[in-house]
Amino acid sequence: MRLSTSEKTHWQNRIIARFEKAIEARYRQAVPNFKAQIVQQSQERFLELYDVQEEYLARKKLQQQIDALQNERNQIDDQVKKKLEGIFFKSMHSAEYDLVYLVRNESPELTDDVLKEFEGGRRILQ
Repeated sequence: MRLSTSEKTHWQNRIIARFEKAIEARYRQAVPNFKAQIVQQSQERFLELYDVQEEYLARKKLQQQIDALQNERNQIDDQVKKKLEGIFFKSMHSAEYDLVYLVRNESPELTDDVLKEFEGGRRILQ
């Protein structure tokens, strides 16, 4: 039985894919992190070619600072959540939103206390 043209093409593609997979496996064994090295070298050449190394490094540094600030913000949110959870809410979904909400909506109840501390405020309360 002879193979049709589409069957031949199918088997050729499968054999080629197996060869490519075997070649890639050999490269990985011979040169660790081969793919990562190629990607890194390509990126470095791009930066040199278009003379944007300084900007790239500055942007990378800024991103690290943003990440550090975000981590710090998350820690603060966790602290707020621990302090306020159960007092105002059964559970706080977003400490940032809930804190802003509380400051805007609960602080007016303390306005009279603040006004009492100042002579002008005491006149307002009378």
